[in-house]
Amino acid sequence: YSGGDWKYEIEFTGWKANQSDILAAIGLVQLDKLPKMDKMRQEIVDQYNKELGYSNRGLHLYPICVNERDKFIKFMGLAGVQCSVHFLPIHKMKAFKTKKRLLLTEWFGERLVSLPLFPGLTKSEVSQICEEVKRTKLLI
Repeated sequence: YSGGDWKYEIEFTGWKANQSDILAAIGLVQLDKLPKMDKMRQEIVDQYNKELGYSNRGLHLYPICVNERDKFIKFMGLAGVQCSVHFLPIHKMKAFKTKKRLLLTEWFGERLVSLPLFPGLTKSEVSQICEEVKRTKLLI
């Protein structure tokens, strides 16, 4: 476990940037692979749903809710599973800070974690990830 930090801050709003023609050409080639990649991701999502009792539908991320997120991420990292945090409450970021309380957003912001989800993930690896998630006893 590397002990890296997943926390981030948005300090200011950004700018629009257009991609180059070369990147667009690469993207068009990648689009041909999308149906196969989506099928592989759907199989992974279906397996996670079955083994964890969720009903997630998206193919980009596989979010779950856990208690004690930092403890969960550390435990999973020590077990060799890299989890991510993708959705921190934007209203708490420096660039968008407000005094308004968004209780539901804050509740989820403290508990959402994304499990690995990429086309090369095997059924065996997904099962192992699910076992480690269950072993934490932190799944909500």
